[in-house]
Amino acid sequence: MTNFKSCIFSLLFIMLQFQLSQPLRAEQQPKPIRIGVVLPLTGPLAWVGGAMRRGIELAAKETTLQPLELEFQDDLSSNRTVAVTAFRALTSVSHVDGILNCSTSTLAAVAPVINQTKTPTIILWDSNRDMPKFSPFVIGFGYANEKAAEDAADFLVTKKQAQRIAVISYQNDWSELLTASFTARAKTLGATITLSEQVADSNTDLRSILLRAKQKQTQALYLPLYGLGLISAIRQAREIKFAGQILTVDSLGEQEMKETGPAAEGIYVSQIFLPFSQLTAQSTLRGLGNKTSGVDIGYTALGFDALTMLVRAVQATKTPHSTQVQGEAIIKNIQGQVHQGELGKISINNQGIADRAIPILTVRNSAFTLVQ
Repeated sequence: MTNFKSCIFSLLFIMLQFQLSQPLRAEQQPKPIRIGVVLPLTGPLAWVGGAMRRGIELAAKETTLQPLELEFQDDLSSNRTVAVTAFRALTSVSHVDGILNCSTSTLAAVAPVINQTKTPTIILWDSNRDMPKFSPFVIGFGYANEKAAEDAADFLVTKKQAQRIAVISYQNDWSELLTASFTARAKTLGATITLSEQVADSNTDLRSILLRAKQKQTQALYLPLYGLGLISAIRQAREIKFAGQILTVDSLGEQEMKETGPAAEGIYVSQIFLPFSQLTAQSTLRGLGNKTSGVDIGYTALGFDALTMLVRAVQATKTPHSTQVQGEAIIKNIQGQVHQGELGKISINNQGIADRAIPILTVRNSAFTLVQ
């Protein structure tokens, strides 16, 4: 009888050990964090989306506390209709916990989807003061458009002593916002706006406008343009022998600089920048190699830092077994906080806007160099 009881206890012990050694059942395993990512993966801004995606994927590899799933969507370089379709798929089909979106260019279009589903959304590239009007579920993680334009005016008027400035811009919200902020700041500093001309983004022949600016004794050009229009404006300014300063914005990347050719030499650019030499010895981004440009590293770092911040906020909000995440709670875990990342420390105010500034670079020997 004693031997029989011993056998029973031994069998029960073995069965218990077997059960403990088995993986958790599906309902017991931590639910993965699902993050949707909407980037320009094709089109003229694909270089931005590609660098951001690289950073996001690098950051995902370092997330070990909880399973993480990424779903990428291409907005075809800020096409608003495509962006809305992407947001609907991510929120209503994939039921993501949060979204990383490239820029404010599509915010007005996707805001109704964000608000209806209460999905926390991080804007990687930029921010502006009107963001809170669109949605309380949006964080502007990038640089502030208004401040970037104001800093550009400070640079041209104060540092370069330009008192007569012409502005050529596009007929869209982004370009108009930069123009308004730049113009107001330049006038406050005592400069004269000799010409302010809006053109369609399909217009690549700007010679007549540039000639008028030159005739008005303009000392500097401010060009919140992108694509072929920007490349054409810089080339044509050189062709008409415009001798003043030229300052453009972050839509001029490595590829655009190469396409502009020798005409790009000496221009100034408000651009995200993180040179390899400034990376810490422990930085994951050192794996990119020291031949990677500071602009590419900068956009990679934006993606890396944004995903890291969002995942931490989600983890702080949901329990390991929870399937319900409240968008308001995630946003509150980000607002009013200081966040440390590859691009340094940034503070995000209670309206969800970061205090990030964008540096000014110059093109020297066909390479971007930091000015301020």
